Amino acid sequence: MKRPARPARESARLEQLDRLAILDTEAEPDFDQIVRWAAGIAEAPIALLSLVDDDRQWFKARLGMEPTELSRAVSFCGHAILSADPFIIGDTLEDERFADNPLVVDEPYIRFYAGFPLTVHSARVGTLCVLDQTPRELSERQLRLLAALAEQAEIQLEWRGRLLREPRTPPPPPGIANEAALPSVPIQATLAVSAQLLDVIAIVDPGGTVRYESPSMKDVFGYDPSQQVGHSAFEHVHPEDRAGLLGEFQGVLGEPGGVARARYRYRHENGSWRVVESVARNLIEDPAVRGVLIQTRDMTPWADAERMLEESRNEALELAKAREQLLAELRALQKSRQQLSSLIVHDLKSPLAAIVMSAHFALETADDDEDAVETARGILDAAHMMERIVNDLLDVSRSESGELVPNVKPVDLAALVHRTCGLAASILRDRKQSLVCDVAALADPEIAIDAGLIERVVRNLVDNASKYSPRGSEIRVRLSESGDGVRVDVADRGPGIPDSFKERVFDLYTRVDREMVKHARASHGLGLAFCRLAVEAHGGRIWVEDRDQGGSRFSFELARA
Repeated sequence: MKRPARPARESARLEQLDRLAILDTEAEPDFDQIVRWAAGIAEAPIALLSLVDDDRQWFKARLGMEPTELSRAVSFCGHAILSADPFIIGDTLEDERFADNPLVVDEPYIRFYAGFPLTVHSARVGTLCVLDQTPRELSERQLRLLAALAEQAEIQLEWRGRLLREPRTPPPPPGIANEAALPSVPIQATLAVSAQLLDVIAIVDPGGTVRYESPSMKDVFGYDPSQQVGHSAFEHVHPEDRAGLLGEFQGVLGEPGGVARARYRYRHENGSWRVVESVARNLIEDPAVRGVLIQTRDMTPWADAERMLEESRNEALELAKAREQLLAELRALQKSRQQLSSLIVHDLKSPLAAIVMSAHFALETADDDEDAVETARGILDAAHMMERIVNDLLDVSRSESGELVPNVKPVDLAALVHRTCGLAASILRDRKQSLVCDVAALADPEIAIDAGLIERVVRNLVDNASKYSPRGSEIRVRLSESGDGVRVDVADRGPGIPDSFKERVFDLYTRVDREMVKHARASHGLGLAFCRLAVEAHGGRIWVEDRDQGGSRFSFELARA
């Protein structure tokens, strides 16, 4: 873990942080709202407004994090304040500075961090940051909105500091129309403090004419405050919002001491429209004011964030609807495919049975006719292969619909493997291949399995080994103990399987390119897929690996009940 370095002019930075008089203070709604917006914009579970003190980072506002402070030595924010640019770690485990950080390897298991430095009077006092327990990235839009939100946090910090430092008896504020209209000294003090903030303060008479406009009007909306005095307070309000705002104003006039809040669009001096929020207080009967006090804040960054969240919610709803529709279509398709598979199996079983019976009859009556015997055996071999394909197709279909449930009973697995090898050996002899069956003495020969499924797994693995092995080669089947269960290996002398293909060899309809194995017989891409489904339905596992002597070894393990 790399500890964060100290910034240049660290003493001056800490002095500026002290002047803010914010450390160890109570939670404040404005800052809490900022971290809520940050978490929403980033779609992150954790958001913090962090202030980096001498030996700690303290959270003025936090969401998704229990501690109120952490050691600076392990902090991400300590690194973030070293630059004015956003500090983003997409995956902490891939960054040597944080891979073994306690906040990464232990609670809260941080995998993603994005910190936006907060600068007040040239001093980077902390960050607005979002964190996640999953590696990720932020979109350009999220980065832009979070940067704007960080600017609002900087403004909020500066407002708060100025408000605490402001003298209580300042000179009269500029912008008052005449001396007779001056508010009392306490109100003057309030206005003078507010005038230095980026809220715009106005005093409006009952007719809606501006009597006072704070200097911040120039900074926020670009207008000269002295030019606004004597004009309508509604002059720059969007035409579509003006009638509703006038109605709110009339409502406040009818209630002494009444308060109203409204959000509307206000034209900036540069012609752009800003989303603002105003709070109006009827202080007409207060001799210190004699008007309606209106405090206006530019809410455009928040409005952008709200719009983005609403768009995200709508997109999520649309995606959810599309997903449900797709799932319904997939379920219908799966049902149709399963019905088709069942029909195919049903329609093929009867003719297959007839072919098998005819082949057996031909063998029994062929006498010494070698050509007839060879033909009958070929027909019987092909029929048995077709039967396995049909059964594999049905079972794969059942597995995909969750219906492949093994009928488990105690079975002598050694006897099952011997029997399966015996049936396969005669077929392999016709292909000029030999089969060696090596069955170890098991401590307990019985194991709870579906005998039919496991017998077909062994047959399919043997058939697969034969398919890719040259004529005259040897195939070995071995049964042995393996931990608390048993293991079956089927080894061949084929060309082996490319490493790039091993991950997919058990996937449905996957077949090795026949150009790679010239002597290989055609494959339907179902046999190995069925093997995996059947073994995993028993809670076992199946895999393939290279043999030292050449060729491949397919293995599966089954646990004892």
